[in-house]
Formats: sequence, C-alpha cells, structure tokens
Amino acid sequence: VSLFAELFNEMLQRDFGYRIYKALASLPSKDERKDKKEKAKKEADRRDVKKEKDEENGEPATKRMREEDEKRK
Repeated sequence: VSLFAELFNEMLQRDFGYRIYKALASLPSKDERKDKKEKAKKEADRRDVKKEKDEENGEPATKRMREEDEKRK
C-alpha cells in the first residue's frame, strides 16, 4: 500500500507540474520594447518628483549630498 501511495503521489506531481507548465507556456510573451518605454517613463517621473522636492527645500541637490556625506563620516 505504501509503494502504491508513493507512486500515486509522484504521478499527481507529474500531472500537475505538466498542467502548470502548459499554462505558463501558453501565456503571451511580453513586449520588451513596451516594457522599456514604461520603465523609462517611470524613472523620468521619479526624477521630476525629486527635482520638485529639491526646489522646495531651496538647496541645490549637490550641496545637500555633500552635507549628508559629511554626516556619515
């Protein structure tokens, strides 16, 4: 009975593994160009937000970076 249970378990693992593989294989592939454009757009938005924050503080970003480096030392 134990041997049958082990073989049955392995059979189920193989069957479900195959189903998962087929489901993943049937998914459409991503368009890499579109992903790169979206990523670049997000990075540009982050930079804009960072610049706005710098302007609100009234200090240039380089000056603040130097002050942060000095604090770390």
